[in-house]
Amino acid sequence: MKLERGFLRSRVARRIVALFVACTLLPIVATALLSYDHVRKLLFDQSYQHLAQLGESYAGTLYDRLWGVSLVLRQVASDGWQRLEELSAAITRAYFSHLPAAQAVGSMPALAAD
Repeated sequence: MKLERGFLRSRVARRIVALFVACTLLPIVATALLSYDHVRKLLFDQSYQHLAQLGESYAGTLYDRLWGVSLVLRQVASDGWQRLEELSAAITRAYFSHLPAAQAVGSMPALAAD
């Protein structure tokens, strides 16, 4: 079927076609913009919640490790610092071996120098 160009020569026909195109494209563009904004806000909220959960988890792990180290150090203090070398190696292996910095280096330095 061949489209005739003669129907667009009148001003009324051009206005009708322009209004038809505007009426079809404007709702589509508006829906796309609103959907994009809504999805973007949801993704930001989800990432903030995930970051908050990671922070809480890291804080809890750090607190547990520091609490364990404080208990070991209290034991060392009560023993009169006689087994410091053994306990510093034990502390390093038990509480700090899972940290990324400890794995990257390969070994942790002793907590006290000779």
